[in-house]
Amino acid sequence: RRNLPAFLHSVRIFARRYGWNIIYGTVRLIEQDEVEMFEFDVPAASTEAVFELAWKQNWSRFPTNDLDMVLINPAGAVSNAGATISSPERVRIANPMSGRWTVAVVGFTVHGNFGHVGDDEDDPRRDLFTLRAEADGKRLRQK
Repeated sequence: RRNLPAFLHSVRIFARRYGWNIIYGTVRLIEQDEVEMFEFDVPAASTEAVFELAWKQNWSRFPTNDLDMVLINPAGAVSNAGATISSPERVRIANPMSGRWTVAVVGFTVHGNFGHVGDDEDDPRRDLFTLRAEADGKRLRQK
């Protein structure tokens, strides 16, 4: 398995390359068919919530990986609006229900990252992703 200092170095290089400030999002590795669950609390009276999922092996590289983002609102209703072929996946919700939202990140098609920054020779069918959630322009912390 990957050692932590090498992994964090890869994350910093990846974030710099794409202009991401990783302080404002969750960064993880995902494998083919894996599902990672995250929770965020959307405050009452929010007028907009934005959820964004981006990954390294996107449309700028070949072969392209496809990660999907499925949202579950506090009442349990499921939205597949973030399960497209877009990269990044971005879902904007006007007047979102307040409470705990669940985000499922799905490794729908993960070919790997083919020698790019963060490649793991023992398990190349992984990709690095970042997930961000905001309500009215303010970052929501993962619970």
